[in-house]
Amino acid sequence: PIVVCVAAGLLCYLLNRWLRALSGLIALAGTVVALVQAARIYMEALRIYAAEADPMTYLFEGYRLALGKLTLEVSLRSSPLSGLLLLGVAFFGVLIVIYSLRQMRHTPEPGKYYAFTLWALAGAFAAVLSDNWLFFLFGWEIVTLMLFLLVNLGTGARKASAKTFVLLGFADAA
Repeated sequence: PIVVCVAAGLLCYLLNRWLRALSGLIALAGTVVALVQAARIYMEALRIYAAEADPMTYLFEGYRLALGKLTLEVSLRSSPLSGLLLLGVAFFGVLIVIYSLRQMRHTPEPGKYYAFTLWALAGAFAAVLSDNWLFFLFGWEIVTLMLFLLVNLGTGARKASAKTFVLLGFADAA
């Protein structure tokens, strides 16, 4: 679901200038595909848990970067709880896009809105499926940045978006 949302968001962002109406349909398709993938991941996690095997299963285990004593690792893990959270995030992502379809038709840049929304969903998926704190914080900061950009899309919203970014950044640091 992370890759689907990133790719669909990139497509929405690029099509913003030429095919504005198509960006909403791409966003809807991307979130529905992500919901189907989230349901598949959740069902697989339940199947593994019911078989009394290792309740945590790797979805992606691949990138490690050693920087002296510090090792940065990107890996995604699924469990019944993370699968359920993933399913909830994906379901609300679909609802957000469906609700936005009518409203975004009348805005000058709907592709940016859908791109930022999809990228926020991708960050939330990364946070839910992360296997370590560093990657969790990376996903969470993506969500924070996308929320800042979403608020900044409004007219006269510079102060509100800066306030949102500072508050979320302070909360994340705390």
